[in-house]
Amino acid sequence: MLVPKHNILSSEHLIACERTMLKFVDGKLNSKVGMEFKVWDWQIPELYGIVLGMFVKLGLKDTLGIRKSVMLDFIIDVEKGYYKTSYHSFYHAVDVVAVLYYMLKDLGAESYLTSLDAICLLIAGLCHDIGHVINARTNLAIKYNDQSVLENHSCALTMDIITKHRIFRNIHTCSNEYLGCDPKEVDTILRDLITKIILATDMSFHFDLLESLHNMIKSTSPCSSEESGEEMDNVLLHAADLSNTVRPWDISKRWSDLVVEEFFHQGDLEKQNNLPVSPNMDRKKAHQCQISLGFGDFVVKPYFEAFASFLHQATIFLDILAENRIYWDDMKNAPPQPPPTQLTPSSDDDDSSSSLDDNYSKGQRRVSLAAGLLIIPDDIQEKLRLMASQRHTKNHKKLKRSLSGRSYSHHALLPAHPVSSDAITNSSSTNSHYTNGKKSNNNHQKRLGRMRRSSSLDHNMIRQITSLCGTGDSQPEQRVVVAGS
Repeated sequence: MLVPKHNILSSEHLIACERTMLKFVDGKLNSKVGMEFKVWDWQIPELYGIVLGMFVKLGLKDTLGIRKSVMLDFIIDVEKGYYKTSYHSFYHAVDVVAVLYYMLKDLGAESYLTSLDAICLLIAGLCHDIGHVINARTNLAIKYNDQSVLENHSCALTMDIITKHRIFRNIHTCSNEYLGCDPKEVDTILRDLITKIILATDMSFHFDLLESLHNMIKSTSPCSSEESGEEMDNVLLHAADLSNTVRPWDISKRWSDLVVEEFFHQGDLEKQNNLPVSPNMDRKKAHQCQISLGFGDFVVKPYFEAFASFLHQATIFLDILAENRIYWDDMKNAPPQPPPTQLTPSSDDDDSSSSLDDNYSKGQRRVSLAAGLLIIPDDIQEKLRLMASQRHTKNHKKLKRSLSGRSYSHHALLPAHPVSSDAITNSSSTNSHYTNGKKSNNNHQKRLGRMRRSSSLDHNMIRQITSLCGTGDSQPEQRVVVAGS
């Protein structure tokens, strides 16, 4: 029986948690944890049980040497550390962990990791956005010198909870690489690992990440298991954090709407405090479909093409991304729906609205994101062409080494028209309208077939890159905010 030491759950919630955990472990859960897993269908105590079940299935007792009740205590405190925001909530954390578990078990990523690596990955995924607050000019930015502010804050909170529950206290007694080692040294090593994985969710150095990923694929030089595990953890958490874009349409669209709600809330607060409104956070000026299409084509697709080149079963993400692109494109081209009266943009705002296509035409090489600054290398076109050539000419190789830098994340993008809470709540009906319409469209499968296997570096993409990067004569800063963690 589960008996938390530091937290109190009602008997009803404790029973729901344990019952769900047992069903998950026995494979009897009604909903499979995978691409179509919907966190919103579960109560919080049930989500405790599902997450706990994942740890159990990954060898919690033999790897960490702690009881299930200790891990449940840890999970409950992590949930308490998340704010009740629209997007960066405990639901998002569980969703990321569920995708990680799917990658490990169903896509074969588990073969690249030790049990301890896998458990540390899930801990990092569960905690990677803990304490995430609305971006503002706060003391956190000063404390962390404007470097990975939210990620560093999440790391600090995670370390506090690990200290409270001492979840690594028995690892030196388990049958793993740390058997018989100094417990304090082991604790330091694992804390450092989890910290690095969480920091890797910063969106900085995006193109460096993509280049490193391709270098990882073509590399034949061996590396230590410790290095390989850490770097593979970074790659997997990054992909899971991006996964909203490559999930089935109804799930992907709902996550996008939740990001919209959170972003617009931040924009409203910035207006109330007489601060400049962050780009794409003004509910009167944002364009969800346009940005979603550009981000999917330019950022998400190239990464998952590389990701699928060493984890072959991950091609499912590319198939779904192509399907979702058709839905976004249809929404963009559909007749505009009248926005709610209270949110109708004033006429003096019309000329200042922007989209990703507008940004492409300005020739900038520095793009400000919600979670960091995207640096566009001068030679990005040549690098991307080379990466594509290598990916298509090399046979799939077993992972030897991975990135040595930081990763980035993206969750969803912004709306073409103001979105009210009611509109977001009722988004499922809108989604079904587009989904049903597309199913009856005779051209749907033809378009999808062409898109699924097309290279992200075709002529259209090269033109986009050229437009985004400019000619190289100037490098003014351009701010495009997308959802980051």
